Amino acid sequence: MSDKELLAFSKAYHKLITRGMGPGFTIQAEGLGLFILDQRAGYTRPTKFPKVKNLLISALSQLLRTTHYKAFQLQMAAWQQTILSASSSKELGQFCVHLAELLFPPGEEESIFTGEKGLQ
Repeated sequence: MSDKELLAFSKAYHKLITRGMGPGFTIQAEGLGLFILDQRAGYTRPTKFPKVKNLLISALSQLLRTTHYKAFQLQMAAWQQTILSASSSKELGQFCVHLAELLFPPGEEESIFTGEKGLQ
């Protein structure tokens, strides 16, 4: 995986976590990037990847409860299955990029927390 991919995956995951869970989860939002760096260094904990996935699922669940994102609730079951079935950090990262592009199109205002963007 290239540095460019690592950065894109990390940014997308970070955006999904902080938008869904709030600014109090900024440190946890670094989870995917840190996991990938650990993998590169040859150090992986077997429990880390499932935690990264579960936090993403929680963040999406929170985000989709907001009025701005309610329309995406029907897709949550499929998204959750895709996240849980991801067998590599690259696969999960690519899905995070896809979700971030879908949920947060360029040019939309960003709020700090839970997707209430563009509604100020």
